[in-house]
Parts: sequence; structure tokens; C-alpha cells
Amino acid sequence: MKYRSVGRSGLQVSVVGLGCNNFGARIDQDASTKVVAASLDAGITFFDTSNSYGNGLSEEFLGAALGGHRDDTVIATKFCSPMGEGPYRVGPRAST
Repeated sequence: MKYRSVGRSGLQVSVVGLGCNNFGARIDQDASTKVVAASLDAGITFFDTSNSYGNGLSEEFLGAALGGHRDDTVIATKFCSPMGEGPYRVGPRAST
């Protein structure tokens, strides 16, 4: 796997990232864990997710699947999709 620097931050990420939009939507936790394990084995260190993927489950499944590898990875997540009620609908607890 090839890696690149993120600006001058010192972060190194794999040139190939894994989009996690199927986690919680099309595949369950067990399948998500297998995908993440195979990705880590291939040298992937960059994961892309969102609060709206799988109605929030993508982030949960990814976190659980990474386990002790969290410090070795970079996660890009988005929170622009409305989720919940109220004026600040960026997450399930945003309106409380």
C-alpha cells in the first residue's frame, strides 16, 4: 500500500480509503468487521463514514470493528445530513 501525507500535519493515510456507507444499511456488524479487518490487512488506514450512513450505525460499526486499531487509522466523517427533530438535526441526541 502507498501512503501520503495530509498537508503538513504529520498524518499519513493510505492512498486507498474505504467508504463505509454500507455498514448498518446493507451489511451487519459481523460483515462490517470482516470488511474492516480485510482492509487493515491490505494496509488501508483511511475510512470514510457519516452520521447518516445506516442511520448512524456506520459510525458505530466502524468504531467497534477498529477496536485496538483506532490509533493507527484516520476517520473522515460527515454530519451534514439531517437526523432527528429540532433546528440542530445532526444527530439523534441533538434535540435534547
